[in-house]
Amino acid sequence: METIVIIKGDARVDQTVGDWRRRRPKYRLIRDLKPPAKPRFALEKPWTETSEADVWQYLDRPLPAGTVIETTCWPHESLFAINEAARRVLEFYRSSVKSRLTRTPWMDGELRLSTGLEGPGVPFVRPPAPAIPRVA
Repeated sequence: METIVIIKGDARVDQTVGDWRRRRPKYRLIRDLKPPAKPRFALEKPWTETSEADVWQYLDRPLPAGTVIETTCWPHESLFAINEAARRVLEFYRSSVKSRLTRTPWMDGELRLSTGLEGPGVPFVRPPAPAIPRVA
């Protein structure tokens, strides 16, 4: 299971861009968030929608607004990005079709923001036209 680490101390916005793919995203909670009713939800792909705005699918305990966290999970829509990695993840998450996302954007020690729909795609091959017999 992915982790959510509470950061204590300096929580200023990090303006460095550098190698953002290898940095863990850091966020500040804008509102109080609570975990989902069933812990198994944290093991699933991101929800496409939810009826509870204060529930974060990947949270394991309630957290108050203002808390600064570092996580490799997909973010909650209301989180505020503190570093470049978090800004990129939030932007990608908000604009993507949730059902196409992997369970986490963090793989092999870096961020991979992909829905699997990018790239050249599968070429379209037109089937041959059926032969029409000639009548003489």
